Amino acid sequence: MTPLFLYTAVYLIPTFIMFYMAVDILLRNPKRSQHRLLSLFTFAYGMLFLGEFFRNAAPVSMSPAFVTYWFGNAGLLVFSTSLHFIFRVNGHCSDHVCLSDERHQQSAI
Repeated sequence: MTPLFLYTAVYLIPTFIMFYMAVDILLRNPKRSQHRLLSLFTFAYGMLFLGEFFRNAAPVSMSPAFVTYWFGNAGLLVFSTSLHFIFRVNGHCSDHVCLSDERHQQSAI
């Protein structure tokens, strides 16, 4: 088994599945913020897998650049969208106001 076939099976197949899931989630109801956030999260996670495939296929000298520019940005996007999605689903944010807004805090008291 060649290394490229192994990397394709381990990284590219899940990447394409995640990209398909991101598009499927977004097309179900693009107006809902939960669908947009989950679609962005799934797409960014697929970008992590795609970056890992390219990092393994590229020379070792390019690995620090992949980690810095690709994984750093995709990782921050995964982290921020997952937190935003969790807050949105748990009800800490409505469509227009988050808990940090004073009006929402006063009405909650």
